[in-house]
Amino acid sequence: MRTLNVALLAVLIAGTAVGPAAHAAGATHATDAADPVCVPNPTHSPWPPGVDPGPPLAVPFLSAHRGGTNLAPQQTAEAYRSAIAFGATVIEVDLRRLRDGTMVIFHDDAGPDGRALHQVTLAEFKAWNAATGSWAGTAFDPARYQTFAEVLAIAGQAGVGLDIEFKSFHLLGGPYREVATAVAAAGLMEKTIWQYYSDLEVPLISAIQGVDPDARFNYNLLGIETPQGLYNRARGRDFSFGSELAAFTAPRLSAIHDGCGIAVPHSYDEGADQEYAQIQAGRARGVDGFQTNQVDVAADALDRPVSSAWTRQGGTACLVNPANGYGLPGRQVHRLDGATLITGPGGCVTAGGQRMIFPGDGAAQASAEA
Repeated sequence: MRTLNVALLAVLIAGTAVGPAAHAAGATHATDAADPVCVPNPTHSPWPPGVDPGPPLAVPFLSAHRGGTNLAPQQTAEAYRSAIAFGATVIEVDLRRLRDGTMVIFHDDAGPDGRALHQVTLAEFKAWNAATGSWAGTAFDPARYQTFAEVLAIAGQAGVGLDIEFKSFHLLGGPYREVATAVAAAGLMEKTIWQYYSDLEVPLISAIQGVDPDARFNYNLLGIETPQGLYNRARGRDFSFGSELAAFTAPRLSAIHDGCGIAVPHSYDEGADQEYAQIQAGRARGVDGFQTNQVDVAADALDRPVSSAWTRQGGTACLVNPANGYGLPGRQVHRLDGATLITGPGGCVTAGGQRMIFPGDGAAQASAEA
């Protein structure tokens, strides 16, 4: 028997706990915190073409890919805080190791100077400016890449889990254990998922399970999996399943759901301007959530706007999610004198002595200063 962690499936509007609806008659999913048990049952086997995939989770599962990358430079503190503010269930991080052993968040194998990450010191890493391209010269410039410890603290403050992918292979498993131990110490293991692509990744799987035998894994589909194989994975260690949206056919979705797993495809594969449409199409297909580059767009597409509130320090007013205190950047707001402004880092604007009003949009609810 496999249990579902209701906190892991938290509603986009932080602070409201809602359990998932049952996927199918045979797989009884949690409906509230008092009944967090899902019993795998191959009700729809052999999962033929045209099989009913069952309804998606009532509360979509959102993984913020490298943070809110349309809201701030990717892989920075502001990107991760913004993603959490707009309702990410987990924040996705790509882990690499520096020369001194420090674990850092960085997707590519080489930095802006062309050197591999394992050749770089922490001081050199922290000197790199993430505010490149369209972010250069903006209020977000300069922006610094983050260590794993720094991002873990950001997640821990809000009680949000991580979606962890190691970008390097570690045969002896030391870095895997190190990171898993830190996640467990932060109290986030039950809310965190661990990415992998093959059963051959034994050092990773063994190290994580050595810290927590009930650790949640995310298996990334290669496109060759059978429904029976996916059912077996879902009823075992694999909590979630990722890949491009097209990989999640009705038979595969039905098998995943019967096994008590959830489908979390990418919504960004067709480009930024197609994420809204991809998310709506995926929900109609029966997927349970998305790995997204634009968490605010996802909140809008899913019709799950987060709460907002104003905080003030002197002449600076900040629009934040009151559930976690993190800012809501990129929102059009108004001063009482009629000026229209766009919230910047931390959701902040220069308000002077003027009262601020946010009329609301698809991603966040309206609020006004008292």
